[in-house]
Amino acid sequence: MNYARGFEVKAPEKQIVLTKDFARKVSDITSAEYTTFMNLRAAYPTFAVMKYTIDQKKEREHYGKLSYKVMATLIAEWEKDNAKAALEELESKKREAECCDGSYGIVKKWFLGKYGKQYNNLRATGNANN
Repeated sequence: MNYARGFEVKAPEKQIVLTKDFARKVSDITSAEYTTFMNLRAAYPTFAVMKYTIDQKKEREHYGKLSYKVMATLIAEWEKDNAKAALEELESKKREAECCDGSYGIVKKWFLGKYGKQYNNLRATGNANN
């Protein structure tokens, strides 16, 4: 998919695939995207128009309600002997990740790398928030 253009013509599949943004802009009949789309429809009248979708991993695990607050609570519960140092490590990871895009994902990856087995056991028993 060429994101810069916003569309792709797939001849073997007989499809015109549009990005979400391009499809949104096509709804404005005064836009350049609308003109481009109408030219595509004229050039390929039998092709189906599809929206581009990302292939999702079916085995992907979701951690919907795993917030920083929940992480801190769980760490304090699991690290009773050394809770202060463990919570300081969490805060340190949060500060390190602040400068990056997707900072929550970085901290979540760290948390699951360190406490993933415990958290998954908690979720399996149904006691987790998600």
